[in-house]
Amino acid sequence: MGRAGSTRRGCDPWAVVDAVVAVITGASVALLVWGLVAARTGRAPGRAMLLSGVAVQVVLLAQAVVAVVATVAGPGPEGSTVLFVSYLIAVVLVLPLALGWALVERDRWSSAVVAVGAFTVAAMVLRLWDVWRGGVQIGGPGG
Repeated sequence: MGRAGSTRRGCDPWAVVDAVVAVITGASVALLVWGLVAARTGRAPGRAMLLSGVAVQVVLLAQAVVAVVATVAGPGPEGSTVLFVSYLIAVVLVLPLALGWALVERDRWSSAVVAVGAFTVAAMVLRLWDVWRGGVQIGGPGG
């Protein structure tokens, strides 16, 4: 699943990127479900939900740092660098905004806001991974 010619001694360095994408996406989907269940049952997000969101954000920030270094010092994304950086900036802002809202407005709807934020993060991380791999580009050939 790595880039052509990127293997060294039988090891695919891009497998780490794939694993981080899987972790962030899986954790975001779990947070999404948790937020939806809490909203449906009329509960505001508790401390555990908020700390889980913070944990997802920490991994997301680590991914962002690695992505910036790889873009500046490495080969960079196979797709549009501008599109990649735009998604990268936006994705690191989504969850803090949702969690901040949940801290300020402690009701069932803030659980729904956390769920929407988690869904957005999952979708944007998958799109970042797609752009990094050179997937479908907006405004590109056939797009």
